[in-house]
Amino acid sequence: MSGITADSFISDSTDFCSKLKNITDPDQIISYDVVDLFTNIPIDDTLQVLLRRITETPLETSLSTESIIAHTTACISSTYFEQQALTTSPIQPICCPTNRIEISVYRKPTHTDQYIHFNSNHPLRTKAGIKSTLTKQAINLSTADPKPEIEHVRQVFIDLNNYPPNLVDKVIASVLHPTPRPATLKPESAPFRIALPFIGKASNIISRLLKQQANIDTHITSSNSLNTLLRANGSNTTKPQEPKGVVYKIDCNCGQSYVGETFRPINTRMKEHKTSTIKSNSTSAISDHISNCPNHNINWDNSLVHDCVSNKGGMCYALLNLVDFPKAFDSV
Repeated sequence: MSGITADSFISDSTDFCSKLKNITDPDQIISYDVVDLFTNIPIDDTLQVLLRRITETPLETSLSTESIIAHTTACISSTYFEQQALTTSPIQPICCPTNRIEISVYRKPTHTDQYIHFNSNHPLRTKAGIKSTLTKQAINLSTADPKPEIEHVRQVFIDLNNYPPNLVDKVIASVLHPTPRPATLKPESAPFRIALPFIGKASNIISRLLKQQANIDTHITSSNSLNTLLRANGSNTTKPQEPKGVVYKIDCNCGQSYVGETFRPINTRMKEHKTSTIKSNSTSAISDHISNCPNHNINWDNSLVHDCVSNKGGMCYALLNLVDFPKAFDSV
C-alpha cells in the first residue's frame, strides 16, 4: 500500500513496554487501528471493481459515486491520518501519581495457568524453555518489582504442573543471574542431519551416540498427540469432502451457461473462476464473457454439479458432451 509510513514502529510487547517505561510525563497516548484492509491489493483494480458495483447496484446513501470513490481512494492510499488523529484527539491517558506509566502482566479471567505438565512426553529443554520465557516476561513487562510475578510463575509450575521445585528454581536463577559464556567459534555442522521422535531418555542417548560415533546431527520431533489418535464418539464432526472429478455448469442471467470439468475440489475451481472474473483476466471463459458483457451477472450460488468419477480425458469429457445443458458461452 502506498502512502506515508508512521514514524513509530513496535516489534513486540517487550519493545512496546520498553518505550512506555521511558515516558516520564505522558501527554497523549492513543492507538488507532485500521482493520480489514489488505495491504497487497491492486488499488486501481479495486477502485474499478467498486465503481462497477456501485453503478450496477446503487447504494442507499446521499453521497455521489464520485464522493464514495474519492473517500475510498484516500483511505487505501495513505496511513498518515493516524498521526493526524493522534495530534488532534482530546483523549488523555490515565497515569499513576508518580507521573509514570505503570505496566504489569495481565491475565484474562479465563486463564487457567495450565502449561505443559512435567509428566507429559516432551523434551526437558522444551519444559525449561517455557519457564524461562515466562520469567523473562515478568522482568521485561513490569515497571514494578518483578518478584511477585516471578513467584507466581514458580508456584504455578510447582503446584499446578507438577514440576520439581529444584528444577524451577534453577531455571529462574539462570534467567535472573545468567552465566557469561566465553566467545567461541561455532562448530561446523555435521554433513548429515536426521530427525528423531521423542520417546524419553532413549532419544537423548541415541542423539548423543550418533554425534559421537558417526558425526550425525539430530533434532527431536514431537510424536503423535492424543488429539491425533483419539476421536470422540457421538455426532460425526468430520467435514464432508468436497466433490472431485465432476462436470459443472455455471449460468449467466443472459441465458448462456459455462460447462466445465475438473478433477480438483469443485470449490477450488469455483474460486478460480470468481478471481479471474474480478481481475478481468483471460484465464477463464466466464471472465471473457463478463469483460465483453459487463452488465451481465453470473449466478454463482446456483451452479450445478454432476458427479463424474473417471480418469482424466475419458468419461468426464464424454459426459461433458452428453449432458443436456443450455447454450454454452462461445469461448467454451
